Amino acid sequence: MFSSSSSPPPKGSWKESITSAQNNVRNLLDAVASPVKKLPYEAQLGLAMLGSSVLTVGGLRVYKRYVRRIPNSESVTAADLSKRRWIKGVVTSVGDADNFRLYHTPGIGWRWPLKFRWIPQTSK
Repeated sequence: MFSSSSSPPPKGSWKESITSAQNNVRNLLDAVASPVKKLPYEAQLGLAMLGSSVLTVGGLRVYKRYVRRIPNSESVTAADLSKRRWIKGVVTSVGDADNFRLYHTPGIGWRWPLKFRWIPQTSK
């Protein structure tokens, strides 16, 4: 770590640490890739196809579970309520003791610091 003195680190030390980190990453990638490189081309292609399929299916499941917004109450089914423990959102209006309007805000982008989605301010 850094020393508590106010003197700057010796010149070239940050360059050496970056070079060391790059070498560590290269060594790790070579260790992982070397068994795959020994496989025949068809097996490498099959592994690439399998990996991309797994990433695609996993990404879709994450999107459906955590990022996709529920547009209205008609889109919520009994299966959705039985699978999920929570629905994250912002209450936009409260009628009386037993009803309220919720704007569903799943995933990222609704709150600071990554706020690039907006909650509508107009009431229906």
